[in-house]
Amino acid sequence: MASLTVHYDCPSEDMDDIMEMAGYGIGYWATSAEIGSDADGEWTYTVTPDDDAYPLAIVLTRHDYAEAMVWAAGDAPIRAALSDACRAAVFTGDLSDVDADAADVLTQRAAFGEVVYG
Repeated sequence: MASLTVHYDCPSEDMDDIMEMAGYGIGYWATSAEIGSDADGEWTYTVTPDDDAYPLAIVLTRHDYAEAMVWAAGDAPIRAALSDACRAAVFTGDLSDVDADAADVLTQRAAFGEVVYG
């Protein structure tokens, strides 16, 4: 079986779009979400799950989201429409179909390594 290695950097302007959509998509499992930056000025997104299993805030980076996007663009066990949207983002730079549902899945994958809720 052949494999393909994909590198996706997730530009800052794309992260702005994803975070806007995540704000609408993660409200059913997160009590708060904040856009910020680390000591090097790199973009961060801090989410606080409303779940005793995850009692602390989780700080996510562009790298975390890039890995989640590549996962979702591959053979991830998610709805085909979400994979298609992420595939378009990774391979063509078109984020027009990355909606709140897709941003929710990406945030969960980036935060937990899997889709935990919904």
